[in-house]
Amino acid sequence: MSTMLEKAHQQFEAGKYRAALSTLRRVEASVRGGLDPEGAQSLLVLALKLREHTSGRLRDQCDDLARCAQEVLDEAAKRATDPRTGAMAILPECRLIGGSGFDVDDPSEGAWDLVFRDDRVVVQRAAPAAGGQTHRDQGQSLTIAWAGLSVDVESDGAMRETGGSSGAGVGGEAAVGRLAALPPDALTGSTTINTVVHLATPEGELFLRYDQQTPEALRRALSPVFAKLRDDEPRDLSEGHDSAAHVVDQLDKVAELLNRGVITPEEFAQLKADLLSEGD
Repeated sequence: MSTMLEKAHQQFEAGKYRAALSTLRRVEASVRGGLDPEGAQSLLVLALKLREHTSGRLRDQCDDLARCAQEVLDEAAKRATDPRTGAMAILPECRLIGGSGFDVDDPSEGAWDLVFRDDRVVVQRAAPAAGGQTHRDQGQSLTIAWAGLSVDVESDGAMRETGGSSGAGVGGEAAVGRLAALPPDALTGSTTINTVVHLATPEGELFLRYDQQTPEALRRALSPVFAKLRDDEPRDLSEGHDSAAHVVDQLDKVAELLNRGVITPEEFAQLKADLLSEGD
């Protein structure tokens, strides 16, 4: 595409405006198909320059090219700021049912998207719009760092009937077992899934209800999340410290034996070498 852009620029500089316009129309297809913001910016600049030297239908075509380039730039900018782009896992339409430590406006109102990105976790409110739709580029957004974060998937009485007998009194484990035993198509109709995702950080915690997957299914879906949490855990060096402390303690005792004349310098050297080899 860079070659075609260069060709179009050369045609423009040579005053071959029709030829440059024809070349830019080929560039348009590549820019739109690849969502290329850099190419879109070049296309926009050259289309606007061509517009100044054309009229009638040719000018209209320049306007179309400029409009296309701007749409690609807008979409690229939206994706760059959308936390869902490149996310490892997304839980849409959650309900915030509790928590502390986070400043949330009307937490019980509306749906929230829980987005696990590689660099951060985002809890974003999906603001309501006309016609029952939601705008996910609006509303409050909470950003949570991975450092110190723990994620748990829990059951909140995982199976409840919306009509007839209620399963609200069923314990978490029993409810999960009953729900997991049902065929996939049975998880519709009057059955409600009450899976809760618990996010805990040094600053606070959040509880979100997610009714689209059972706890077992959600744990499997969040496998990349749990893998990252394990990878980010600081290594426990206590075992190494205990081993080193043991060696130092034994060396002190052996040195004391040497000072008391219980062992010879040669025996001390051998015992010291043995203890140091144990600590390696």
